[in-house]
Amino acid sequence: MYPQIALHLSDGNSSLLRERLLNGRLDIAVPFADRHERGLAVEPLLLDELFYVTADPDTTPIRLAEVPQCPLLECGPGSNSRHVAEAAFKQYGITVTPIAEFDTLSALRSAIA
Repeated sequence: MYPQIALHLSDGNSSLLRERLLNGRLDIAVPFADRHERGLAVEPLLLDELFYVTADPDTTPIRLAEVPQCPLLECGPGSNSRHVAEAAFKQYGITVTPIAEFDTLSALRSAIA
């Protein structure tokens, strides 16, 4: 339909997508972001909830205050998911120490499993 346009789909964490947008390597992205970025037009598409994901067969909900007692795997420091989680922890005066950090979602999923 548009022979001069080549569509290239890519995935990656939000910090990688943001870096590619800012450097002109992407024209549009759908990152997980809760803040506006200088030089980018940002429009919220939906509101996400945070979930504590575990391989533990006990599916009883846990309170945010219980998270520090659980082994915690987190996204890397540049991740917006981590930024949102840390903001929630800070809001309630909670300090967490992750046992590992991951920069890729596939590695994080494998580690949780």
